[in-house]
Amino acid sequence: MVTKSVPVAGQKTEADAVSIRTDIETGRVSDIKPRTRTDGDAIKTVFSVDGTLELIKRINESLDRGERVVVLVFGKKLKRDGTLDEKGTQVIKELARLYKEIEQASGANIDKVAVLLTGGRNSSYLLRGVKLPSEASVMFKALQAEGVDPANLLLEQKSYDTVTNVLFSYPIVKGFGATTVVVVAEEYMAERALRIASSVFDKSDTIFVKPVRIELSPLAKAFEELKEWLAIRALPLFIDVRRRQHNLDRREEPIPIAAE
Repeated sequence: MVTKSVPVAGQKTEADAVSIRTDIETGRVSDIKPRTRTDGDAIKTVFSVDGTLELIKRINESLDRGERVVVLVFGKKLKRDGTLDEKGTQVIKELARLYKEIEQASGANIDKVAVLLTGGRNSSYLLRGVKLPSEASVMFKALQAEGVDPANLLLEQKSYDTVTNVLFSYPIVKGFGATTVVVVAEEYMAERALRIASSVFDKSDTIFVKPVRIELSPLAKAFEELKEWLAIRALPLFIDVRRRQHNLDRREEPIPIAAE
């Protein structure tokens, strides 16, 4: 058995922040680089909800360059009985379809692809005395039921919100040796997902976001969009608070991923 370890990147400063302008209609994102950025142009892209073929093409380009790829999924809210809610179920089904298409297109390179499921136990349920499994473990079982090979699944089970989903995933992603990260998220979360991933992962990493179309009523969709509008404006402060809270001013050491 061998392990792979990846060097720890240096601390990010406020000047390293990436400002993103998103155009969901065309699936394009403008990556506006700060003047202090000197490490080249990393690709940051949000695809349209129907842009799966182009995404798979870009993933295969990364694999052909010898890079490893992690498909990252945010934690999904669980119902009181410990199962995924309707939105979470829709995301998992789309993720399973995406994985199978990547598997078919990449062939032997599929061993360089891992799906990282994030999310710990819901604290609001714990406060009410309801013990539920971690969000990541429930998604793990759901993906198995959809026919995804569990050997290619990784779990992060300590995070408790969207920002910590990504912060706590960093050492796992780097332990796997990945430099391309594909974030699968609800379509109304696409811009925030890209901003968080761009802030947490290395500046040289390639980041793609695959939005998932969620069936919502017009009122529910408007409510989600309002929440996202507010969350994006508070995001830089929120990321900084979480870094300080968990002493993550510097990168965590990569977690070595065992390989046969």
